[in-house]
Amino acid sequence: MQRKFYETQKLRFQGFRFPKDRETDLTPLIADKPVPQADTVVLYSCKGTANKGRKRYRRSGQTASIYRSESLGGDQIGTLVHTIGTKQGPVFYDSIPNQKAETIYPILGKYNPHHGPLFTDMGYRGFPSMNHRMVNHSRKSSDKRYKWARNRWSKNGVHCNVAEGKNGILKRSFSSYVWINPKHSNLYLQEYAFNANLRHFDLGDLLPEESNPNPAPVYQMDDNWAMRGRVSKVLPKQDSNLRHGD
Repeated sequence: MQRKFYETQKLRFQGFRFPKDRETDLTPLIADKPVPQADTVVLYSCKGTANKGRKRYRRSGQTASIYRSESLGGDQIGTLVHTIGTKQGPVFYDSIPNQKAETIYPILGKYNPHHGPLFTDMGYRGFPSMNHRMVNHSRKSSDKRYKWARNRWSKNGVHCNVAEGKNGILKRSFSSYVWINPKHSNLYLQEYAFNANLRHFDLGDLLPEESNPNPAPVYQMDDNWAMRGRVSKVLPKQDSNLRHGD
């Protein structure tokens, strides 16, 4: 599924470029194009009561909500998930230990060509791609009567509503588990994504070439696809990829 999605994005957006002016309205340009969107979400966040009143000084933001205080061992009891998907299309989830660039960028490379279009929030600031556009969810209103700007969720056609919607569905689906061990979170997420994505792939897309009666053309992938293997070097191994208690 990863390869097919990557291949589709590469062929669909071959030679595609956003205008250099980042204030240009992209709505007519992407009207019929499902642009991938990425976001992160926390499953089973660690509340203050789990820390016995002790603060997590070494962590901040979403990462802080999945780890206990260092004075209590610092083990991970929540799950941080990276989401990438398209409107009415596939979605892929990866369990991640933090939101650092060295963690996030190789994951994006598994699913989206380097210069393929991508919509995110400001948490992905610095991602090196000419077709990357962000929406600022913290944009303040210029009108003193209001705190937040009206375009903090969507501006010039750029938004993350699809990824956030996928996150909402994921959280509701995983609520039936009550809690899962972060050590096994990638297995749960991959199984869920596989079942959710079956409607978007033909059986021929998933069969090995030798057993496929009508194999699809095999396209030469670029160096970015080959770099996907580096994710295993950046992130720890599957069976112990996240910190957890003994």
